[in-house]
Amino acid sequence: MAERGAGDVPLRWERLLVHDPLVSALLRAVETNLQLQRVGEYAVVFFPEDPAHGVGTFFVRFPQWQSEQDVDLVRARTTLEKKPGRLALLRGGAFAPALRARLRTDPRLAQEAERRLEYLLACDYAERHGGVLRTPGDLTRYHGYRRSEIVNHLGVQYDPARHNTGVVQMGSDIALLTQLDTRDVQTSHQYQNRFLQDRRFFSWESQNRMVPDRCPGQAIADHRRLGYTLHLFVQPVGAGLYFYLGPVDVEQVQGSAPFTAVLKLPEWPPASLEEGLLG
Repeated sequence: MAERGAGDVPLRWERLLVHDPLVSALLRAVETNLQLQRVGEYAVVFFPEDPAHGVGTFFVRFPQWQSEQDVDLVRARTTLEKKPGRLALLRGGAFAPALRARLRTDPRLAQEAERRLEYLLACDYAERHGGVLRTPGDLTRYHGYRRSEIVNHLGVQYDPARHNTGVVQMGSDIALLTQLDTRDVQTSHQYQNRFLQDRRFFSWESQNRMVPDRCPGQAIADHRRLGYTLHLFVQPVGAGLYFYLGPVDVEQVQGSAPFTAVLKLPEWPPASLEEGLLG
């Protein structure tokens, strides 16, 4: 009997993969989280030569995703081909000839690719549809949260197409998700997000087209009068979790498109947190 490993795939067959760069590239591709806003690109890869058939097969195989089955085939295929590592696999909307030949002669390859894709999709589904819904009152100051968890604390499930932005609003609560910027303020042309000398204040810069006298920017700049609560989440330099600094108040607004808001924190943040954010 052949030696077997996880998923009942013979280990001898798995060891041979290291000598086949194209096969290795395919398996790496299907287990890599592409941070896609919709699953259409994964559906297309089932049968790139016949994407309509591939999409239909995908949603039969993974019925939990049927709410996203309205797939723009051209856009999905174009998006997939632009992802790193896909150029060697997809050419002109089809699998590369060598890969097609390998898939025809080795059914285990398709099975293994589907197994890895299934695990990735299960993780995505849990993040988007399996979050525990909470309220902003359940947030813990200085605790680190994933983006999906922040959205769950606003009472809804995470949707990458709607919530992959620096400002997430649900009802009267607005979450500001920002990455700390330690570069020189005078020379940087990126968002200026930093603690001020008085650490009870944080400088937050809006997106480039946002203005303070028209929504959605006005809901931030004039939040107290309009009845909105701002929740500030700061991500350390180099990415990672977003740390909740608490509900904040806008003390000062300058500029437009983008504008800068000076946010007053509830208290002076702990030195250990600041050190962690600054790296």
